[in-house]
Amino acid sequence: MNRREFALTTTAACVAGVSSPLWAQGGQPVEGTDFKRVAQPIPVPDGKVDVVEFFGYWCPHCNAFEPQLEAWVKKLPTQVAFRRMAVAFNAPQEPLQRLYFAIESVGQVDTLHRKVFAAIHSQKVRLYSDTEITDWLKTVGADGAKIGDAMKSFSVATKLRQARTLAE
Repeated sequence: MNRREFALTTTAACVAGVSSPLWAQGGQPVEGTDFKRVAQPIPVPDGKVDVVEFFGYWCPHCNAFEPQLEAWVKKLPTQVAFRRMAVAFNAPQEPLQRLYFAIESVGQVDTLHRKVFAAIHSQKVRLYSDTEITDWLKTVGADGAKIGDAMKSFSVATKLRQARTLAE
């Protein structure tokens, strides 16, 4: 998927999100007008609805959306499986993508995810190199060395490839 297609898809998703309160007023979504059915649905785990959030720590819109998303995730019914997928569209964004998959691999998403957004967007901390990231992690009480090692691991490299494929 190129950037133009991503922008169009994102814009369409935002418009759909803005117009969804209108559906609550009585009208049902109409296939072909309000949504497009995918030709080959992706198999879902355990018959659950699979919701994937594509985000980037560098993205101000993702940062603004995160509190609402967190509230929504807390209310998910049991038939919905939610997961995050960090994306990068260029080389300078890749360290932040690796950071997410590293904190996920060490089980620190709950404690560090919002802190990364806050550091970048509120505190204006530069987190675009491994050194900047590990130094910052130490300031928030995280094990910078452990997460730094995870960022260089085979499992994180595999998740980066999977994220790229899924985003495309």
